[in-house]
Amino acid sequence: MPELTHPYYEFTEAGFQVDVASISGGMAPVESKAFEEEDEFHDRFINDPVLMAKVIRSPPLSEANPNYYQTIMFGGGSGPMWDLPNNPDIS
Repeated sequence: MPELTHPYYEFTEAGFQVDVASISGGMAPVESKAFEEEDEFHDRFINDPVLMAKVIRSPPLSEANPNYYQTIMFGGGSGPMWDLPNNPDIS
């Protein structure tokens, strides 16, 4: 969770628009223990309907046009290690 929430708020507070996509779309994977950890960004996330909607209704990565973005950040702990290296939607 901190791999998403911490940069998300840093970027949005700096005036950047942030989109959230996931491998398959729909509810982006979030570890349940993230809801138990004390972290001011987690608390903001849980109470932030805009970010929650982005996570719950994320488009699939295959629909993201990299030419539309100035920066692409892949968040996650061990997930990217397994989900991203051989993903055809990342080049």
